[in-house]
Amino acid sequence: MRNRININKSLFKRGDRVLCALSGGADSVCLTHLLASLRGELGIEVMAAHYSHGIRPEAAEFERELARDLCRSVDIPFFTESGDAPSYCASHGIGLEEGARELRYDFLRRVKAEQKCTLIATAHNLGDNSETVILNLTRGSGLGGLRGIPEKNGDVARPLLAVSREEIEDYNRENCLAFATDLSNFDEKYSRNRIRRLVIPELKKLNPSLDAALTGMVQRAAEADDFLRLSARSLLKGRRRSGECSLERVNTAHPALRYYLYSLLAEEAGAPPLCLTSAHVEAVNRLAAEGRVSSRLDLGGGLVCAVTYDGLSFYIGEERSGLTGGGEAALEYGKSLLWNGYEICLGGDKGVAFASEEIEPPVIVRARRQGDRINMPYGSKSLKKLLIEKKIPASARDAIPVICDKKGILMVGNLAKDSQRCYKDKGVPLKIECGRMSGDEE
Repeated sequence: MRNRININKSLFKRGDRVLCALSGGADSVCLTHLLASLRGELGIEVMAAHYSHGIRPEAAEFERELARDLCRSVDIPFFTESGDAPSYCASHGIGLEEGARELRYDFLRRVKAEQKCTLIATAHNLGDNSETVILNLTRGSGLGGLRGIPEKNGDVARPLLAVSREEIEDYNRENCLAFATDLSNFDEKYSRNRIRRLVIPELKKLNPSLDAALTGMVQRAAEADDFLRLSARSLLKGRRRSGECSLERVNTAHPALRYYLYSLLAEEAGAPPLCLTSAHVEAVNRLAAEGRVSSRLDLGGGLVCAVTYDGLSFYIGEERSGLTGGGEAALEYGKSLLWNGYEICLGGDKGVAFASEEIEPPVIVRARRQGDRINMPYGSKSLKKLLIEKKIPASARDAIPVICDKKGILMVGNLAKDSQRCYKDKGVPLKIECGRMSGDEE
């Protein structure tokens, strides 16, 4: 067994139970084989999980057996499950890449919990990181987006992130490892594939060391991002209340600091991390510059920014709709309703499609209640667990709309939908749209 790949071994600690996301492609085969070969040295247990999305059914059985054979050859446990990503995406009104990722990570986290794993390992490599940085550039990302893919994010580790595709191919060849080729990786209708196949080759003509150059930029962006975060935090020292800052400090802060300053204030108020966009920052800048006491700005999701006698204040509170998180209102067909910074429409031409025969009126919007559950692709889940998994702060959970009929919950904001009652090409669809207002979408 040959091992010519150097990885960051500090990602693991002795006693870790590591679940490899094994698709059967070259990268994940390399990752799984490599970690299996290092398990004694690292003092870890290794297992693998394979998810068939149902996107390419003609290749699913081959890929599953290839992954199973690899795990058998290195003597590690293997787990597998199949799904129907195209149907899931159609019924939930989301793109194929996004839906497939949701289903895959849901499966991985269930296996992780069942097997008491401590880490999920994915096979993102140096090329993937370059693609992500370029994709974020095209979206007008700030420094946070230029950091690329994190090497470790919570319970997900990416040991191959500094490893090139060439090194991975060499490793597989030298260890005689079989792998599958996903033909969808050549489909240029996907943005990432166009970047990989068309943009990066042209950029490498200008600089053959593109990956190394982007890696250096990522490191500098991360350092600058961290510095600005720390600088913004230092501006918040000596305050009387969290979620609040004097107008003088805000208006004299360097423009580069204000995104970080407002984000910290919003998080202190109970908003989810990274919920502010550039449009929010510009609006808060204008509010702070005008400095009119009692003027306020609805930032969506229950988050309000207001000018008070003490300065600029962020808090979760009453919104334009006139309802608080505990309010209840009926949805009228074809009309939009504003509720805690969300705009909700029943019977429009956008949103999640439900089977109309499965809906039992009236359809209402309300705040969560104790014991609430929603049907997911793999069974029902409590709203408490859902909101914890989505990393919604406890102080912000009552501001998320729960849309339901007499049978139960249809949607939880834009976080989850009742998969059992979604439209499946039979009968008449009824669409429900629920989106944040004030430019929340990136």
